[in-house]
Amino acid sequence: MKEKFKNLSAPVGIVLSIVAVILFTGLLLGLGFVLGKIPGLNEQNDYLLQAIAEFIILIVFLIITFVIGYTRIFTENVAGWLRSLYTGGFFVVYCLFSLIAQIYLCSMSKVGNVRTALEIIFYIVAIFLVGLVEELVFRGVIFNLLLNSFPKTRKGITDAIVLGGVLFGLMHFVNILSGVKFTSALIQVISAALMGILFCTIYASTRNFWMLVIFHALVDFASLLSTGIFDAGNILSPQLIPCHLSCWRFRCLSCCVNPDASA
Repeated sequence: MKEKFKNLSAPVGIVLSIVAVILFTGLLLGLGFVLGKIPGLNEQNDYLLQAIAEFIILIVFLIITFVIGYTRIFTENVAGWLRSLYTGGFFVVYCLFSLIAQIYLCSMSKVGNVRTALEIIFYIVAIFLVGLVEELVFRGVIFNLLLNSFPKTRKGITDAIVLGGVLFGLMHFVNILSGVKFTSALIQVISAALMGILFCTIYASTRNFWMLVIFHALVDFASLLSTGIFDAGNILSPQLIPCHLSCWRFRCLSCCVNPDASA
């Protein structure tokens, strides 16, 4: 069975990729609903709930990765760490800029007190799991399915990169179910698609899965500092659990707290 996933036709690869996106999205929404219904658990720290959901999804897709024979993604590193860091180094610069900007804005606007050490740990763990899970799903599984489906030419690889990024972006349309306006969701989709294309490009160049996980986690860490480190309100509320499980991870704090804020 594993050999079949190493040489797929384009239609089959695209269909399997779409199925993976649907599965991922369904798990996010389903787990958000279930966690929100468990007495006591729905009152816990929002990032703790996020970490629980991400961990469950991680297990599911680790099993899928093993079944389809893609476990090589965890050990391959064609470009090496130094070149991988250089290739995606602009993400580090972006993260540092975003981090400094967030700290400055939080200090100027007096968004709230610093969270407890335990809450900050939940935040860090959740952010890392988000980066790990999304890279496993969208680069480790989906993008590799596309790479194994399209011709090994420049055009074929480019098509796989663009489609992989577009699928990542389209996934964010699910936020409409959480009350986000179509225009706001569309902005998220476009932003996520562009970011997905960049991540796919880096992965195609370096084949370094773990570097992408680090980049992804750094981007989210810097972007969500105001709710993770400072007590600037909750990205979670019982009625917005599906939103936090998909929407907040692409810098959508404003629409999660107030669905019309980013319109």
